[in-house]
Amino acid sequence: MEVPETGKRYPESYYVVQIMGESMEPEIPNHSLCIFEANPQGSRNGLIVLANSRYIDDPETQGHFTVKYYRSEKNQTADGNLFNERIIL
Repeated sequence: MEVPETGKRYPESYYVVQIMGESMEPEIPNHSLCIFEANPQGSRNGLIVLANSRYIDDPETQGHFTVKYYRSEKNQTADGNLFNERIIL
């Protein structure tokens, strides 16, 4: 997608998606264009994410993606490492 000349540059790891559906309204209206960063670093807790899942099969677009708020519940191993016990979209 060509970005209007605003002086702002986006890294190649960013991409644009068009939202199809109303599940995120009113925050993200149907048919909105949204910019996402591929594989962002750091916590995603409380953020809006674009998630790819083999369990999603949109009959209209044949897509396997959803845009949702992200929340994770973490747990800790005996040696102190954190891991996601549950991810909620």
